[in-house]
Amino acid sequence: MIRRVMCMDRDMLRTCYGIVNMFMDAGSMSEWFVLKFRVDSGGSVMFVDEKTNGAVRGFLIGDAGGVRCVTLYDLFVNKEYHRMGVGSALLQAYEKYARECSVEKIRLQSRPTKQALAFYARHGFQKFCWDNSMQKFL
Repeated sequence: MIRRVMCMDRDMLRTCYGIVNMFMDAGSMSEWFVLKFRVDSGGSVMFVDEKTNGAVRGFLIGDAGGVRCVTLYDLFVNKEYHRMGVGSALLQAYEKYARECSVEKIRLQSRPTKQALAFYARHGFQKFCWDNSMQKFL
């Protein structure tokens, strides 16, 4: 089940931090409290994919709507749920949200791995810069 998170509690924050740490050292927890503030204040939008028991399988964080272009900051899926459609469902939820906000383009900010580059390409993102930045027109 995909849902939009309007406010992050400590448990959600810890769960997302744990998923990111599967892939990289996410740094100090203080950085995640900045993320919490951005989501809670409405500056960013967050979607999570949860199992029926409430376990978070993955999450996506991007700009909130209102402009012609939004930035997708992070999309992480728990390794246990890779290749099960979780990332695709999260991305589709964000694209739907962006269209509802009359956004024309989504720009990817994170530096994706080769596997992630292939994922984004399958979903219509294209490289637009020498540093492998990607974007998608809606």
